[in-house]
Amino acid sequence: MRAHLSSIGRGLLSLVLPPACPGCGCRLEGSPRPCHACTLQLAELFRRVPDRSDPAGPIAALAYEEIARLLVHRMKYGGDRPAAEALADWMATRLTCGTGPDPATWLLPVPLHSVRLRERGFNQAERLARGVARRTGLEVRTDILRRVRAGSSQTQLDHSARSAVVAGAFIGRAGLGERPILIVDDVWTTGATASACRSALGADGATGPIGVLVAARTPSPFELETPREVC
Repeated sequence: MRAHLSSIGRGLLSLVLPPACPGCGCRLEGSPRPCHACTLQLAELFRRVPDRSDPAGPIAALAYEEIARLLVHRMKYGGDRPAAEALADWMATRLTCGTGPDPATWLLPVPLHSVRLRERGFNQAERLARGVARRTGLEVRTDILRRVRAGSSQTQLDHSARSAVVAGAFIGRAGLGERPILIVDDVWTTGATASACRSALGADGATGPIGVLVAARTPSPFELETPREVC
């Protein structure tokens, strides 16, 4: 509720003030978007994420550091829509590198439990998924995955503890067949949530490829000596 009221306040403020950069807050002309300096920082975090070598790993737009962390926090805990749109831009860019996704792919945002959704007023994963959909033409489905068990915050938990929190927390809808799926979330840390979602979908008959698309990934696996080439 607090985040919802805060977002309303920012919306009213935007009627009398010029749009602001969702990163540093500097005032801009035109629509709210990252300023030039923040865009350069995001581009560097984009370059720091290498190509996936593990098929079970995510398609990650950014390394979860600095401005990427700030944008995620503003989106998730403050309801900041320009921050969500900025992240969705980079997610769509990453996703469409190379051959791009199968046009039949469904985007499935990780669902919140109904109690958490009422408290927060929105699902940040759904906002990201819809932002990516507007940029790629893919379809968002929110009726395929459902969270049936609430859990405590996973922020300070290790992999085994995170897995215990989300074990059995999701159920999928039967009859998915071979359709390609991308689970959409904000941050990949241990992969426990994505694994639980994959298990739920598989248990209900999904036989097609199930990938994961996230705005950012914790940086420890991505300590690179030189940035990789990106499209």
